[in-house]
Amino acid sequence: MNILLVFTEMNQKYGALRSQHGLASISAVLKKAGHSVSLAYFSETLDLDQWQRQIAEFKPGVVGFYSTAEQFHFVKTLIEKVPEPIVTILGGPHATCYPACIEVVPRLNAICVGEGEYPMRELVEAVQAGKDYSGIQSLWVRKSGQVVRNGTRAFIDNLDELPYDDRDLFNTQEAIDKYGMAQFRIMASRGCPYGCTYCSNKKTSATQAGKYVRFRSAAHLMGELNEVKQKCHFDEIFFDDDIFMMNRTIVDEFCKRYPKEIGKPFVFCGRVELCNPEILKMLREAGGRRIDFGLESGNEEIRRSIMKRRMTNQEILDATNMAKAAGLQVKTLNMVGLPEETEEKFQDTITLNQQIKPDVV
Repeated sequence: MNILLVFTEMNQKYGALRSQHGLASISAVLKKAGHSVSLAYFSETLDLDQWQRQIAEFKPGVVGFYSTAEQFHFVKTLIEKVPEPIVTILGGPHATCYPACIEVVPRLNAICVGEGEYPMRELVEAVQAGKDYSGIQSLWVRKSGQVVRNGTRAFIDNLDELPYDDRDLFNTQEAIDKYGMAQFRIMASRGCPYGCTYCSNKKTSATQAGKYVRFRSAAHLMGELNEVKQKCHFDEIFFDDDIFMMNRTIVDEFCKRYPKEIGKPFVFCGRVELCNPEILKMLREAGGRRIDFGLESGNEEIRRSIMKRRMTNQEILDATNMAKAAGLQVKTLNMVGLPEETEEKFQDTITLNQQIKPDVV
């Protein structure tokens, strides 16, 4: 069966342009099952004539949309233009965190709550066979004017059972060349153990049973990196994990193999509480160029009471100094306009950054 996956990045100037791990993983699973998958990508304009031509030419049986909250307005417009009897399904953070969105899009047949690889494969198989798909776990399905709200399955326990992301779906090399970043993005794990109030992880971790924080083995990760190195030309790697250095056993093996097999600089996200000189030195010697820290606010009261981030300003300074001592560049991620934030309290964020002297803000 033909499956059309849809990704919008309207009004987005920075970040992982034309790259989305969830869709790439779903595509890999579907292709492994023998299906044909194509991508519809929108970034500069929402060309509805082109959209309808693409549907007519590819003739999909299922169209799957990915959406975050700020993209939902655009995705909704595209969904409403999909002709019957094509089955439409929405996944991604918006569907997972706000599944009631199905009620405001009558043309939407289903949504997926949580990880989508196996629910999507089951949906496609059911549609292909002409079977009822209203009972598939993790899906909310519109049926006879009502929405069937199925429970979710457990998180995928063994990430190594999944095929490598389908890089052909996004034409990764073309995206690297077009946007000039020469940066290849990959994930070594899923989930985050912290409960920061502003982050979708807090909601997502509660949507499915089982262990939320999971790691690919170093062998599986290095296998994908070696495959990509043969297929793509890039200058550095960005690890999209919320926190890259959580599993020490995997990091140890990665740091031994990476310089010999890949040998390119890489950027990763850290966490203040998990930093120590030994692991930072290991990552730097393996090729680490920069570590990104979520500072968010320099006001300890806001961080502790509103954001549920327990680290102190001194701990943040200690971790960033530790990273610099190891030879890593430091990037801080900051938020402006937080609840209860005054101009005076935001000055604390400026002051803390002035003390850190980050390479990138």
